[in-house]
Amino acid sequence: MKRRARIAALLLTTAMLFATTASANSAQTYWEGRDGTGAIITDENSPIIVEKEDLTFDIQSFPKSGGSNTAEQNTKSASVTAEYTFYNPADYTVTAKLLFPFGSIPDYASSMDQGQYGIRINGEPIEAKLRHSYVERGHEFNLDEDLSRLSDGYAGDDFYSPELAVTKYVFTFEGLEQVEARDVHADILFDVDSSRTILYLENGEGGLADEGQWLGSEITRQDNTLTLYVLGEPMEELLNWRFYYWNGDENQELDLGVSITGEEQMSFLDFAMQWYDPEGEVSETDWFNAFAASFRENDSYWGHVYYFATDMEDNFMRWYEYEITLGPGERIVNAVTAPMYPDINGNYSPEIYIYTYLLSPAKTWAQFGELNIYINTPYYLTESNFSDFEQTDSGYELHLDGLPEGELHFNLSTDQNPKKDHNDAGYGLTIVLLLVLQLLKYLAIPVLLAVGVILIVRRVGKKNDS
Repeated sequence: MKRRARIAALLLTTAMLFATTASANSAQTYWEGRDGTGAIITDENSPIIVEKEDLTFDIQSFPKSGGSNTAEQNTKSASVTAEYTFYNPADYTVTAKLLFPFGSIPDYASSMDQGQYGIRINGEPIEAKLRHSYVERGHEFNLDEDLSRLSDGYAGDDFYSPELAVTKYVFTFEGLEQVEARDVHADILFDVDSSRTILYLENGEGGLADEGQWLGSEITRQDNTLTLYVLGEPMEELLNWRFYYWNGDENQELDLGVSITGEEQMSFLDFAMQWYDPEGEVSETDWFNAFAASFRENDSYWGHVYYFATDMEDNFMRWYEYEITLGPGERIVNAVTAPMYPDINGNYSPEIYIYTYLLSPAKTWAQFGELNIYINTPYYLTESNFSDFEQTDSGYELHLDGLPEGELHFNLSTDQNPKKDHNDAGYGLTIVLLLVLQLLKYLAIPVLLAVGVILIVRRVGKKNDS
């Protein structure tokens, strides 16, 4: 059975390798950007129509794949301007609230510069509120889902409300000075019967073990405390601890003393605001709602939270929120400029930059007229799902009568025909060959035994024939 399990695991690994793109030097070759999208009207009954939209992409440089050292250049590499001609056909004045989502921080940058972007009405800049909502990394924009995460007030549910009771415990451990290992792992073993109890261990992790569910973290002689938060109903049995360290061969169990050196009652609102930065760009309500959404979407069915980052910078979707007012029969031109962050595919030489702009949110308008798309760039348009782009002196353009089906996707590169990196296949083949050798290693003994049995049977048969 053990041999079968090993072989099955090896076969599974092989399948996973075929399903995953590998590079010759194991370096990262694909970086996620962020999709762009148009203005969304929040009033379903608004009579305002879009007579025309001029969608202009200004891409004069590419972002660099890498870390925060290139973040400043990355945040200024490209922009998109959506210029709408709005018309009010009604015989009364209409005021509408608009939202323009422009994504979260991409993989290859550590910040976003909103200073160079903004909103204009008939050429004049207007004030817009910067809003934030929670988003998972790698999440594809969904109009209904993402729009539901924005609220003007505290948007709690029947559990994660601002008033939810939270108890904070600080545990201190004695006896670590006698342990030779530098790091010791401390686990809380527990069994939560009620779905109304959620545990959060600061800087911790969690899962299932033979003894039941657990939450744990590393402790050291210099930092021998852990902070645990119990959300909702208190637990009757909480202090079942397990301590161990890795001695090089196996986990070595330890017997340490545990004491509660701090206990505090608070609300979920107070709990959330411990990590809020009042000097930052996020409002208090947006912070709380995003914080609550992160718990709601990450708590496990085991009844506890085992992963949550209180630094939520990478988990914010950013939106412009602003109002427009049109009198009876009035037209205005509303221009919104926002950053564009492409995906970067390093599996090609030179790299391919993949841009996505979501056109489907424009269906929220009562009527949509013509759409003109301009890509101002010195680079080559190597691929697009709209095949009718015409090349111009400044780049490429496309003119459509009405809103097309689907979203806009296009790829740019410094070469008209970027080449696929063939080292990927060679690397994958090398791994497959190594796995085959491992399979032969495990199969060698049974194969030799089978050959031996066959030879013996044949020899015995020959003797019987003679």
